[in-house]
Amino acid sequence: GSGSPSFLFKQDGEQLAGTYSGLLGKADLKGTVKGEQIDFTFNFSYSGQSGVAHYTGSIEDDKKMKGKVVIGDLGEGTWTATKQ
Repeated sequence: GSGSPSFLFKQDGEQLAGTYSGLLGKADLKGTVKGEQIDFTFNFSYSGQSGVAHYTGSIEDDKKMKGKVVIGDLGEGTWTATKQ
């Protein structure tokens, strides 16, 4: 499936924190930014299943990112993000 979740990121050096809000509910996230590479996770509980959503990707410029996501045992796919 597809969706349009919202993320709020706070970066402190290479450390990344923030929040996710979307189809999987609301959750705190944590991860890292190393150069142009981004990697973050959050825990979810959806439709009786729980797990970890793991996003990896690259920062293309100051407004765009893209990469891959694995959502626990629910599946995997690609993602793109645009800063608003």
